Amino acid sequence: MDYDNTDRGSLFKPRADESLLVQGKMDSNRDEYRIVIIKSSLPDGKIARDVYQKVGTMYENEKTNEKAPDFSGPVQFNGQEKRRIAAWKTVSKDGSTKFLSCRVGDSTPRTDGFSNSQTIDHHIDDDVEIPF
Repeated sequence: MDYDNTDRGSLFKPRADESLLVQGKMDSNRDEYRIVIIKSSLPDGKIARDVYQKVGTMYENEKTNEKAPDFSGPVQFNGQEKRRIAAWKTVSKDGSTKFLSCRVGDSTPRTDGFSNSQTIDHHIDDDVEIPF
């Protein structure tokens, strides 16, 4: 039987050949989106710049027990209904790799003072050199 990966994922630090170039807001047909651009080297030596759209925000949780997620928050993928993402700090079985193990589930109300509509706005300082 195959393993069911539905509503699950693993998140790792960027590879050595990847770097965050820029982040910000972009308008498309009068809808505003938050995006980031990641630069990566392809096997043939060419450079790619991948564009990613924000789908949610995670907040650090005050853990009430060791099985509780370290982070959680609202997400919405490609116009689907709002759901929640939960993430746990994890270490590979051999101890060599740290990553976040994630699950997505039905949306539930927060009880720690944050609302599902709250976002944290980050910006690029005007005097920061953009690396491209």
